[in-house]
Amino acid sequence: MLDALLRWLERIGRKSVMVDFFGRVMMERYHLLWYEDDAGKGIWPNIWIHRFPVEESPDSRVATHRHPWNTFSIVLRGGYTQIIKTGNVLREHIHRKLTFLSHKKEHRISELIPHTVTIFCHGWRKQPWTFHHGERVVERGDWYREANTEWLRVGPHTERKLAIRRRALKKLGVATPSSNAEFVALLREKGLRK
Repeated sequence: MLDALLRWLERIGRKSVMVDFFGRVMMERYHLLWYEDDAGKGIWPNIWIHRFPVEESPDSRVATHRHPWNTFSIVLRGGYTQIIKTGNVLREHIHRKLTFLSHKKEHRISELIPHTVTIFCHGWRKQPWTFHHGERVVERGDWYREANTEWLRVGPHTERKLAIRRRALKKLGVATPSSNAEFVALLREKGLRK
């Protein structure tokens, strides 16, 4: 039933994906109420279904981040481990059912059970997105550039676009890393990351 719903949402143009530089899909987002621009500027509450096709979290490339709204998520399949910062203390929480997160809390997903699926609900927008690298606070767009990731709205040409990217990298002799740690090491080796 869930898979049929996800296929239907994709068919009607309500799916977007977070992809890395190599064309790997790190996260799928299905927009239940309406399609919301992935620049994160929407002010209205919304409901998304998130599917993580990989076991390594896209968040492993960033220290922590804050959402612009209060959120809660329900795990439909799988589960994840989340690091939540309270004051200067990072605490680990394992989630297999329901999670509430205030817009004031910094967090990151540190581990995922492959193919985890959640319903993610957010309230009214209260602040901009922020990504935290130690003492440095990075705006949403800058973080995506630094992490070499982007959001794509899924349409008829999305897979072809990603396949072209993968073929070009293969022709250049750039191997797709098997993990985010390997990805960051490759960027450092090429002088693209400190």
